[in-house]
Amino acid sequence: MPRDAACDEVQGVLSELALGIADGAERAQALEHVSDCVECRHELERQSTAADELLMLVPGQEPPIGFELRVVQSIQPGPERRRQIGRANV
Repeated sequence: MPRDAACDEVQGVLSELALGIADGAERAQALEHVSDCVECRHELERQSTAADELLMLVPGQEPPIGFELRVVQSIQPGPERRRQIGRANV
């Protein structure tokens, strides 16, 4: 099926469908369109695969409290150290 106005409308909903957050009439309309449109169905499959791969990157548990602060502190430069020039004992 060639790309048309319906494809343009569905493009905005495909990412929500891929993430599983589309709801209501928009979801039903998009699913009906995707069942008939090969191009949009392939795009939905592509976005669903990308969403699944991104979910695999999410850690299985939350980092401990204060983790983010410790990371930021560890990458910030410390106080500048001044070189102490000693006086020679004469």
